[in-house]
Amino acid sequence: MPESITEAQLGFALKLLQSQYCNEKSVVFSPVSIATAIATVYLGAKGDTEKQIRNVLAEGFEPSDILSYFSKLMEHIKKEYGVKMPSSEPNPNDEDAITKRKLELCCLSDCNPTSECVLETFNRAYVNDDIKLKDEFVKKFDEYFVDGIEQVNFGKAVEVVEVC
Repeated sequence: MPESITEAQLGFALKLLQSQYCNEKSVVFSPVSIATAIATVYLGAKGDTEKQIRNVLAEGFEPSDILSYFSKLMEHIKKEYGVKMPSSEPNPNDEDAITKRKLELCCLSDCNPTSECVLETFNRAYVNDDIKLKDEFVKKFDEYFVDGIEQVNFGKAVEVVEVC
């Protein structure tokens, strides 16, 4: 059994990678994104499904520890690797400041001085607006995954695209 949730997640990632191995094709995926999506489902799971998901994510660990791990992981990624935007918009009459701002937004070089890589995470769930969500699930989701839940009408595709 793994000694930490991080170790359990490494095992998850390696198993996932092995399951996707193919001699003929390259495969690109994010084990962190997949595990995080599974963790969001775990919030609402009960009974055997809850146990099975817990065993996949981090067998032997408490549910609150697993969810806290993913919450802290997302916060860490956003803090350390996310785009760090300048605090204010340039003066609309200052052409040099506007040009600099465009370069920052385009290249991201000045926006993220701590790293050469930019990694963004989003954990918003989009749910059809005719589905009634349990208050307990929404509360837990908001507690652990800061991007929240948004109910939309998937029948109105153009409006949904604008929301997303």
